[in-house]
Amino acid sequence: MKDEKFEKNSKAIGGGYKKLLVIITTYSRKNNLPDIVESVVNQTFKDYKIFIADDCSPDSPETIVKGIIKKYPNIDIEYYRNRRNIGEGKNVKLAIAKNYDLNAKYVVILQDDTIYLDNNFLSKS
Repeated sequence: MKDEKFEKNSKAIGGGYKKLLVIITTYSRKNNLPDIVESVVNQTFKDYKIFIADDCSPDSPETIVKGIIKKYPNIDIEYYRNRRNIGEGKNVKLAIAKNYDLNAKYVVILQDDTIYLDNNFLSKS
């Protein structure tokens, strides 16, 4: 299986600047992704890129991620699926490496069971 990557609506492709990189790591919890992304999109802080790092989930979240990207056409969202399961730590490292040229000042890591309840969380942090 080849690596799959969906890059859509990204103003930062090929280099750019966003103040914050939001990494969402996922493994076998595809149904949580819409709520997690929505909790980020609802934040008052808007200078971010969302990177969904799939650790080769057997439940294949591609269809759900495509729906998320379609729902939020003005949000910078990228999806990457690993060829094999590499574990949480390496998945995070790979996500950061794949966004090196973004030059983000900060990185926030959300696991696939995390939702922001406070819409001002990123602004306060």
